[in-house]
This record gives sequence, structure tokens and C-alpha cells, in this order.
Amino acid sequence: APVSRPLLQRRAPGASAVMVAGQTAEDLERERQRVSAAAIEASDCPDELLEEMCKREVRPSCGFLTPELRSAAALLFATFGQLFELPFSAFLQAMSLLGMCGDGGLCSAPEAMPELCAAIFRIVFKADRQCDLRTHDMSHIAAGWFREQFAALGLQLGDGAGAAVDEAGVLRAVSWRLYVPTVHDFLSSFCHRLNAATRWRVKESVDWILEQAVNVALRLAYKTDCVVQSPRDCATGLLVHGLVAAGMLEDSSFLDEAAPTPKRWQEAFDDMPWPKAAAGCRTRPQDQRVIFESLKLAACAGRQELQNAALFVGGAAGAVRAAAAPSL
Repeated sequence: APVSRPLLQRRAPGASAVMVAGQTAEDLERERQRVSAAAIEASDCPDELLEEMCKREVRPSCGFLTPELRSAAALLFATFGQLFELPFSAFLQAMSLLGMCGDGGLCSAPEAMPELCAAIFRIVFKADRQCDLRTHDMSHIAAGWFREQFAALGLQLGDGAGAAVDEAGVLRAVSWRLYVPTVHDFLSSFCHRLNAATRWRVKESVDWILEQAVNVALRLAYKTDCVVQSPRDCATGLLVHGLVAAGMLEDSSFLDEAAPTPKRWQEAFDDMPWPKAAAGCRTRPQDQRVIFESLKLAACAGRQELQNAALFVGGAAGAVRAAAAPSL
């Protein structure tokens, strides 16, 4: 089980963990934050890399996609992904490409959705297997299968006559941007940075949060708003909810003078489908301030940004639950 270790009483490289003569509590806190920031910069995901991810981030508007179409496409991508043993990151990449194609004007009518989905899945599969995108034959992943499955879900999209969507068209529509940062990428980066900021002393608890957050992200992927929203914001909100669910932070830690009503704030957490965390995840009250400050460094976000992200993710979970989605 994850074990939470004391953070305040341990010595960090380059900083004293106990107050010395003439040093105030504020001095000690500034030194602790300096050491945490230096640890992040020395990690595999420094601020420069996170900034680059944010520049490459895409917020697709999904164009013609209705919530029903998008939910059906997500379900079929997930089903096909399981059949071909693709990772969760490939599923998120397929959904990102779907939204980018809608923005790029490649597909402007629902009738062409099966062809578009088949082309996107072939691209994602080849990219995951590192196949040659130009020569590897994936003709068995045909639009006909997607059309049949859409029909089985109650979406009659016609016979596809005149729908000319292929892999080359998809690649041109997205300007060959096959790899755009997804929720999974930001979640992994934030968790790595949080581990670095806390000198890896709560790694097992953070790993538990990452694993559960990925599962929740998959469930929320059936909600259109989660794709339109920034992947970074979604990942930030999931991390906030994870820290609260694990008992590493209290939800009140994120409230300030601009906080929402207590009822709305509580509902944002009540609707999240988190499993019960192991008892060892919980941190001591005196350590939670360190966790909170480390979180702000890890996510490059202030209290208000963390609060807004948590509200959005909680609202998305509530909408999915209210719609009685089978995934929740």
C-alpha cells in the first residue's frame, strides 16, 4: 500500500529542514520552495518542456460532431483499441485527431464519419506500431465495420456514397501533427513534477492517483465538453480531485475569497467516480501545506486555476452521471 512519509522534518539537498537562528518561518518556506523548484528543473520534465507542451496543445472544436456522434466514435475507438491492444494514449490521440479533422474541414457531414474514423484508427495503429504510414496495409480496418457499429448504436449514417476520406486526407487536415499533447501526457508530466518537488517521498501515492486519474479520464472522454476543454486544464482538475480522493489534501485547500458556493463545490467532488484510496495515501495535516505548494509548482497553476479546473472536471463527471452513461 502507498506510504506517506513526513515532508516537513526531512532534510532536502541544499536546504535546512529545521529553523536556524535568525531564520523566520517565511525564510524556511521560501528556501523549501526554491529547492522544490530546482528539483523540478533537474527532472525529466522541467518548465521549458512543459511550456513546449502547452504551445503544442490543441483545443479542437469538433466542428460538425454532435455529442451523440462523438460519444459513439469514442466507444468504437475504445472497443477497437482493446481488440488491437493499443494503449490509452492511442485512444486519446485518435479523439484529438477526430476533433482536429472537424476543425480542418476535412469532414463536414455525419455521413462520412465511418470513413473518417477508419482512416484515423489506421493512422493511430500504424503510429503505435511504428509502421510505414505510406505502405503498411491496414485495409481490413474498413469504414464498413464502423458504419455497422454506428447503426447498432442507433445512428444511421447512410451508405457513405461519395465519402472520400482517406489517411492522406487526414494527415493533410491536421498538418501532420500526429502527436499533440493529450490529457494523459499532461497528467504524467504533472505527476512526475510533483514527485520531483516532494523529492519522491510520496511517489507511491502519486502513482496511485495517476493510475486512477487515467481511468477517470477514459470515462469522461465520452463527454464532448472534455475534448473542447484544454487537455492541460482537464489534467489539472483530475490531479486536484485525485489528491483530495487520496486524502493528501483537503478540498478546502483550494478555496479562496472567489470560491463558489459550498453546495456547488461539494457537488464537484461528489460526482467523481474515484475508488477508495489506501489508508497510507493520507498525509498528515502539517504536511499538506507542502503538498499544496508543490502542486502549484508542478502544475504551474495558482489557487484560482486549480479551483476552476476542479470545478470543470467535477461538472463533466456530473453531466455524464446525470445522463446515465454506461461508462460511469
